[in-house]
Amino acid sequence: KGKILIMADLSSLEDRVIANLSNSKAKKDLIIDGYDGHLYHACMYYREKFITLLDAPTDIEHTKLVLLSMEAKKSGNKEVDKLRQDSKAVTFKLSYGGFPDDHKGGSITQEIFDIYHNELYPEITDYRENYILATAKKTGEIHLNLGACLRTNDADKDIRTLNNASVQSFSDITMIAGAQFMDKVHQLNKQNEIKVFNIVYDAIYVEADLRPDTIKWVNDNLIPLMTQQYLEQEDIPNAAECDLGLNLADTITIPNNASIEQIEEVLDKLLTPSH
Repeated sequence: KGKILIMADLSSLEDRVIANLSNSKAKKDLIIDGYDGHLYHACMYYREKFITLLDAPTDIEHTKLVLLSMEAKKSGNKEVDKLRQDSKAVTFKLSYGGFPDDHKGGSITQEIFDIYHNELYPEITDYRENYILATAKKTGEIHLNLGACLRTNDADKDIRTLNNASVQSFSDITMIAGAQFMDKVHQLNKQNEIKVFNIVYDAIYVEADLRPDTIKWVNDNLIPLMTQQYLEQEDIPNAAECDLGLNLADTITIPNNASIEQIEEVLDKLLTPSH
């Protein structure tokens, strides 16, 4: 009673990290131009199905096909949504080093594998093969983040772990931001009204007094810490937003630097019995 949950999470942390580390043009364009990432991939994996479904020209540019599919999804097209859902498992497997598995009942064909690595993200493939694998073979270790290293005596066997760790280790950004934030809270003697109670990978969970000014202070101070620069060459900066809720299942997002009035409007929605 008298408290609210504030959940701040980094948007597409791994996509942003790998875009910077590998200098992948497609990954950067995807983030900068605001495409639906899953539809971006689905339209590449299942191009002919989307062309037929959307009655699009056979020579349509990939990004235009993605925009058409985004509009169709927004209009409630269930077939487009299903293809989007089908693509998720494929993308997650491929991004974590998966191989063709359709011969075992999986969803990754050799064609999809080649599309992902050679057409969509050749720079990411190059990063894995010619930086991660080559470095691990030569030195027996790879640099992760902020001075951390991961050692191996069999780089070929450990390549999936080495490659994934080189990206996922940057979730430490979240822990650092959480610690810096609580330092601010204690410096201003606000620990009775604001408390970080959990950090999970790319998200920070805060319990705060149910007051617009307290919520605004959290939003104004936590987001800049989570999105501070973490690489010398960082073309794609991190992004984060806060969600407010009385429980984890029912939340509303507030914009960065939200005004007191905007926060009050969200609180009205959260606190009305019909919500």
